[in-house]
Amino acid sequence: MYAFTQDMPGISVDEQQALAAMIDLAQVDGCLAHVVGPIEGGCRMVDVWESEDAYRQFQREHLWPALRQLTEEQPLTDTRGSGPFTLLEVTGQGFAAAARA
Repeated sequence: MYAFTQDMPGISVDEQQALAAMIDLAQVDGCLAHVVGPIEGGCRMVDVWESEDAYRQFQREHLWPALRQLTEEQPLTDTRGSGPFTLLEVTGQGFAAAARA
């Protein structure tokens, strides 16, 4: 599994929701959990994917095109979070999905 956190400074909850609405979830394969919430000055995201390859495919085919469309007139900000990490445990509803990965 592949997991990471990402802080998105300057991205409002409304902008995050607009971005999410631009992505056809029926086309997203391999995402076990996607969690987003407000933080001071922006949003924080935590993602868990079946593999880094699944995330990178989603990033190329869905995320980047949606971000380009959303931010056509806004400069993109470097929003790297704490980086990827190896996932040791998943609980809750994601547990069943993680067990299949």
